[in-house]
Amino acid sequence: MALKVVALADRLTGLATVDARVRPLRNLALRLLARVPAVRRRLAWNLSGLVYR
Repeated sequence: MALKVVALADRLTGLATVDARVRPLRNLALRLLARVPAVRRRLAWNLSGLVYR
């Protein structure tokens, strides 16, 4: 369980700290993904920590 939490934190940190030249593409991709209900649900579930119960 702890490894999954750390892995998620690592992925989110990677997304947050991408090179400035890549940020517009990252932002576009995230906006598009945010329109998909299943993606939103999965992200909310992971961020809430309920997935680790």
